Amino acid sequence: MPAYYPEGDVPKPWDNELRTLQKILSLTSGGGGGGGGGGAVLSGTADPEGSVLCASGSCVYVQKPAGLLWTYAGIAGGTTGWA
Repeated sequence: MPAYYPEGDVPKPWDNELRTLQKILSLTSGGGGGGGGGGAVLSGTADPEGSVLCASGSCVYVQKPAGLLWTYAGIAGGTTGWA
């Protein structure tokens, strides 16, 4: 997965897909500009709906090996609201 850093950060050779997703999540939740809090990047092999807890309310889930990317739109501390 190519690294994508909207603020112009240069990808590092040791970057992996979870670090890239953490960076994107941080930027989209306000953590990259000096304000707001970041979220969590989670991963697993099953569909997260109803079984994976997003404690912060701002989460991304990578479903492997299917290569699906889920984002959380529910309330903090919930397991439903993955899309």
